[in-house]
Amino acid sequence: SMIVFSGGLSFMGMEDFADSFTGWMGFSMRHPWFMYIVHILLFAALSGACSLMGCALCMLFPNYLIVYPASFFIWFFLSNMPSSIMSLTQAFADYSDKEMIRAGGIFLLLVLVIGIFGFVYRSKLDEV
Repeated sequence: SMIVFSGGLSFMGMEDFADSFTGWMGFSMRHPWFMYIVHILLFAALSGACSLMGCALCMLFPNYLIVYPASFFIWFFLSNMPSSIMSLTQAFADYSDKEMIRAGGIFLLLVLVIGIFGFVYRSKLDEV
């Protein structure tokens, strides 16, 4: 409540009905401090993966005029597809496990493909 709601004093009465919520919303209402820690670690992991993707794009395209729009459009795609990466980053929201796993899997697959492709491309380019 200190992070999510203005003033940081409570969950505006939602904590009184924690047993009526199901899924992740119910768990997050019953254990808010655990969810804070989970989201902090999740944001750190997502930030690291985005940095890896950006670094790999810089290895693929040395011209920053291509890298910046490419990074933006990849993130825009991930943010606006039906199983959006935002389902992983929304605190105290009730998304299905299937949707969160699908969104995380697509994101990690894309980061790994771009990362490996950028590394292999730069390794082949720098060989003497």
